[in-house]
Amino acid sequence: MWTRRLTVLVFLAASLFVAGAESKPAGVELELACPQEVSAGCVLDLKITLRNRTASTIHFEVSSGDFALVDLNAVKDGKDAPLTAFGDSIVHPKVPGGGHIQLCLLKEGESFSQIFRLSRFFDFSLVGTYRIKAARYGVTDAAKKPLELTAETSVKITEPIPDQADTDKAQ
Repeated sequence: MWTRRLTVLVFLAASLFVAGAESKPAGVELELACPQEVSAGCVLDLKITLRNRTASTIHFEVSSGDFALVDLNAVKDGKDAPLTAFGDSIVHPKVPGGGHIQLCLLKEGESFSQIFRLSRFFDFSLVGTYRIKAARYGVTDAAKKPLELTAETSVKITEPIPDQADTDKAQ
């Protein structure tokens, strides 16, 4: 009788543990990561991760050109953030082309990350909260059907710290 109660208690405890564990649904995900807060004028990098949570291999393209397969947008107070000179040259290229594109495979459970220097593309000199949106192109499922992947995050730009802004610009 005592072992039966113990077995039931162990089973209930295990069931509660499994029910409480968070599991993400299968699929292909786009994740964004950047600092939550940065001083104006400092370097701001965005990490974009493509994660395969399916049971099959997916195909994706990688480009040697900046932003060729990723569409980024920064919005503050409902308005697009201004582009830097570099950002404008990417959005309005004088010479067509976007670099070499290579086809890659992402197996079940694998991920692929890229770092984009947002402060090179957008002018984050105005203090405030910016919503960063990303869309990733060139991703197909096992049946070669194109996937639409989007994600967003936000970053707060604070007043510059004079010494820090000068140090980051020098790098």
